[in-house]
Amino acid sequence: METPPTEPDVDSIVNAALALHGEGRLEHAALVWREVLRRDPSRWLAWSRLGLLEKELAPALDLFRRAAMLAPERGEVWIDLGQALRRHGQPAQAALAYRRAISLAPGEARAHAELGRAER
Repeated sequence: METPPTEPDVDSIVNAALALHGEGRLEHAALVWREVLRRDPSRWLAWSRLGLLEKELAPALDLFRRAAMLAPERGEVWIDLGQALRRHGQPAQAALAYRRAISLAPGEARAHAELGRAER
């Protein structure tokens, strides 16, 4: 008797989404991130990465709010939020997000670098 195929676990789907995102296959990555959330809406990274992929600021901010509610202690959430704000022409707000990331993870080089870009 054959065993029916099993669906990949959520961690495997997260890894696939990260790979697609890293390869620049952003539309496909967005679909996979949504699948992650369909299976496990508590995955803050999926909310945050979808926020980065969102083209409009208001929906992106909603996605980041969800990520921040799930993982307010994660500097990455605040770095991602800062990147979206800077991309949408709000460098002062982006700087606040980067400062929050630095307060949570003082050694996070990316937060320091992004803060420098936002303050130019």
